[in-house]
Amino acid sequence: MKEFETRAFKITVHTNGLKEIVIKENTEVLAEDVWESNELTYKHLPLANYYVLLRGEKNATVSQDARRAVASEKYGKNVVAFAVCSSSTAENIMGNLFLKVNRPKVTTRFFDNREKAMVWLEDRMLEHNKR
Repeated sequence: MKEFETRAFKITVHTNGLKEIVIKENTEVLAEDVWESNELTYKHLPLANYYVLLRGEKNATVSQDARRAVASEKYGKNVVAFAVCSSSTAENIMGNLFLKVNRPKVTTRFFDNREKAMVWLEDRMLEHNKR
């Protein structure tokens, strides 16, 4: 397991390929933050596929450029599945809008709690490892 902290994130990369990202309180995520996170993960797990679990602390937001970055083919190069969890109705609505507007290249789902997100990601891991 490796932990990183950036301007915008607290990141934990587990040896099984799970990457947990927490957006820091009162922080707006920018595209440069997304690319920095990707670079740190790639340095720790080069050429590996990984699974992302994202959640935010109070008043965390994601800029339009950051949403485009996450939805891009470049971001999805090593990401197998992307789960976002939030108990906020407004964030879940924004998340579903993200799916429709940005159309991420990676299989992405939104959950109202971490446990449900983890079950879904673990299922994706099992499926991917069977191939």
